[in-house]
Amino acid sequence: MTRWSGVLRGWRGEQRGLLALGVAAFLVTAASSAHAHADEAFRCELRESRGVSPADAATAAELVCAEIRRASGGRGAYGVAFATLGKIVVVTATREEPAGSVTVQVDGLEEVPTAAPRVADALVRGLGFATTQRVDNLLVEEARQARVKKGSVKFSLGVADIESPGFGARAAGSSLGLM
Repeated sequence: MTRWSGVLRGWRGEQRGLLALGVAAFLVTAASSAHAHADEAFRCELRESRGVSPADAATAAELVCAEIRRASGGRGAYGVAFATLGKIVVVTATREEPAGSVTVQVDGLEEVPTAAPRVADALVRGLGFATTQRVDNLLVEEARQARVKKGSVKFSLGVADIESPGFGARAAGSSLGLM
C-alpha cells in the first residue's frame, strides 16, 4: 500500500505541475488577446505629409498619435496630416467616429511636442484648441508680440478760461498730455 500511495502522490505532483503550466499558458494567451483587442480598438496613422520629409512626418505623427492614445484611453480611429506654408507647418488631426478635426499652425516641427497634447485633448474632448491653453504650453503663434509701427512721443499743454453767460460763473484750468 505504501508503494502505491507514493506513486499516487508523484502523479498528483505531476498533475499539479501540468495544471499550473496550463493555467500559465491560458493567462499568456488571454493577455496577448487582450493586447491585440486593445490594438484593434485604437488606430492612428499618418495620412498625408506635404512639404515635410517622410522621416520627420513619421516621427511627428508618432508623437501626436501617442498623445491621442493617452487622451482617448486607447479607443477610436484617428489620422494625422502635415502641410507646410513657408516655415509654418499646418497640423491636422482627424477623428472618424464621431467625425471631428483639429487644425493648428505651428512654427516648425519643433513645436509639435508642445502642440500634440493640446491637439489630442481638443480632438478627443471636442473642445476648441484655444481652450486648452495654459501658461506652460503656448505656441509661438499664441505668444507672438504685436506688430507696431514706430513713431514719436509728443507732449500737449492746454490752458482754458471758461465763463458762463448770466450769473457770472467763471473757471480756469490747464491740461498736460502725452501723445
